[in-house]
Amino acid sequence: MPKNRPKFLPRVDFAKLNEIFKALPPNCQTKLHTLVDAIFHYNQKYNITGFKNKEAIFTNFILESLLFFELETRFDHLQGPLTGIDIGSGAGIPGFILALCHPNLKIDSVDKSYAKIEFQQEFCKKEGVKNFFPHQILLEEWLQNQDRIKTYHLLVVRAFRPLLTLLQFLTPFSNPEIQIYLWQGQNWEKEWQKWEEKSGVFQLKKVLPYQIEVENGKRENFLLQVGRA
Repeated sequence: MPKNRPKFLPRVDFAKLNEIFKALPPNCQTKLHTLVDAIFHYNQKYNITGFKNKEAIFTNFILESLLFFELETRFDHLQGPLTGIDIGSGAGIPGFILALCHPNLKIDSVDKSYAKIEFQQEFCKKEGVKNFFPHQILLEEWLQNQDRIKTYHLLVVRAFRPLLTLLQFLTPFSNPEIQIYLWQGQNWEKEWQKWEEKSGVFQLKKVLPYQIEVENGKRENFLLQVGRA
């Protein structure tokens, strides 16, 4: 258990995830279905995800990403644009979901893969997405611009690196108001405890358990909300 006990929220099941999607404005739902189609068709040419059918892409990318809106409430009273970054964004997940649903959110998408960034660029051009900015670059190189990384209000990461290693990379993001969202598997607590023993830079604020239906049953993962200590 983390030293500073975070708030553990009730588990979100698969049915609740679908309810979150259905509660979105119709135009947002349409955009997300368009994204699923685009990922599926591009993936026929270049391997940008291991999910090979639309149902798996929708469940593992769209539905899981929508958990963000269960924890992040600043959109309810947003006066000006928020700036965010999606690290190791792959096919643009979850950054695309956030950008498509909230035009006032400006997202930098960072990934080293040419094919994945090319997909993101093509999708932005075809669908007219103006608040999502793909960058083919190593995270280590992106972090060299200290002035830029200090401005982010929001940081999202899915399945980029082991949690302990990831937190070390995230240390330079020093905006005191930054909110960090990390999609993690079942072993996150052990990794977080190791981190707390080494550093007090970040504070774990909320933990949201959730279940996803997969081919061989159900999978339980966690969405962590992290801030500067």
